[in-house]
Amino acid sequence: MENLREMLADYSDEQLVDEYNKRFDDYTEEAQKVLNEEIAKRGINPQAAQESKSSQAAEIERVLAPGSRIGREDFVTLNLVFAKTDVLTVNAMLRDSKVPYFVKESGENLETYNVCVYKDAVKEADAIIEEHFKKDEEAGRYVLRDNDIINRLKSFSFYDITLSPVAANEKLETSLSEQESAALLTLAQAIIEDADAIEEKQERVVFFYDSMEPLISKLQGEGGFTRTDFLAILELCQIYCEDERYDTVLNQTVSSILAFFLE
Repeated sequence: MENLREMLADYSDEQLVDEYNKRFDDYTEEAQKVLNEEIAKRGINPQAAQESKSSQAAEIERVLAPGSRIGREDFVTLNLVFAKTDVLTVNAMLRDSKVPYFVKESGENLETYNVCVYKDAVKEADAIIEEHFKKDEEAGRYVLRDNDIINRLKSFSFYDITLSPVAANEKLETSLSEQESAALLTLAQAIIEDADAIEEKQERVVFFYDSMEPLISKLQGEGGFTRTDFLAILELCQIYCEDERYDTVLNQTVSSILAFFLE
């Protein structure tokens, strides 16, 4: 089993999804457990990833179908790339337009994607994309505008996330800036006092209330963040995103954590 664990650890996310979707039933029960652990460790949803890949392949076939008057050479690749979690948003936006396009993995990084647009519709595609994304030239990618990050945060469902005990408590190699830590500490300390009022006012359960005290210790310098801590941070931001105590520096924190769970 240790050899299988090491082999799966070397797989790309795409290879791991293919392994799960095509060969899961060929694995022994113990091997299936190892495969599930590796998938949970990376925060991958195999079904969603496969559906996204199939949708992209179908879109390319539709646009470049035999008999169409458009060939691959008629498409221009936009200069900046999109993160994997943003591809579905881009697909939805452009699919509703009349712009011929397709999405492909970028050659440099399998976690990012290029959008290829019909040469006569680049200006129109730019206008559509910039309704929800802004250009980060330094990073070489499009990033969601702050309002879209907040909307995505509000729609995030904690019911959809399932983690094994091992994955939930694994310490991750990550850190927060002093400003991020200070902003989150303010919210974490507030929720200790506000939890009952929040549950009544927002008609919701505070899922990670019991994780707030440990999170406060970590934000104060203890470190050693886990996936459970990430979910607690998301919940804090979801609860307080329209509160005056919410620091907009946390928008990028939210975007990164959402990407971690939704990729």
